[in-house]
Amino acid sequence: MKIAGTIRDAVSNSPLERAKITLEIEGDIIGILISDPEGLFEYVVMGDFIGQTLTCKAEKEGYDTKIIEYDIEESDLTFEIEMVPVGIRVEGTVMDSTSKTALDNVKLDFSVGTETTTLHSDFEGRFGYLISANNIGKDLICNIEKEGYKRKRITYQEIEEKVINLPIELIRK
Repeated sequence: MKIAGTIRDAVSNSPLERAKITLEIEGDIIGILISDPEGLFEYVVMGDFIGQTLTCKAEKEGYDTKIIEYDIEESDLTFEIEMVPVGIRVEGTVMDSTSKTALDNVKLDFSVGTETTTLHSDFEGRFGYLISANNIGKDLICNIEKEGYKRKRITYQEIEEKVINLPIELIRK
């Protein structure tokens, strides 16, 4: 039986090198692997395991551990694993305060600790930003600008949550 896959960062979609993958069948460890520079891993084990359960545990420093269970239905398994970086995800939608329609290409400047990042909302007004774990407990400041609208500033004090949802309404000038 061949077990293969790719491990990627769930935010950037880049491959993750040196992730540790532990493979178990019905609770017995059958292999421990390390992903290569392209995030790939492969393991061949002798035996017929169809009808049993494979547990794949992926670990990497700076990422949440990911555990996936598969019911084995064929002799070769190939899968993709997305690992979420440890930190805080800030996401939301920007809309017009009167019409409640989404606003695209809104400039959002996020500052937390020593990090500053500029984003733009997409065509549905959505945005997303990942704050590194070393900034947990600090204040998040977001300055928002769009031509034809009043500027807006939001301060979120002592960030702790895993996900912060920021619905933003802008007022026309």
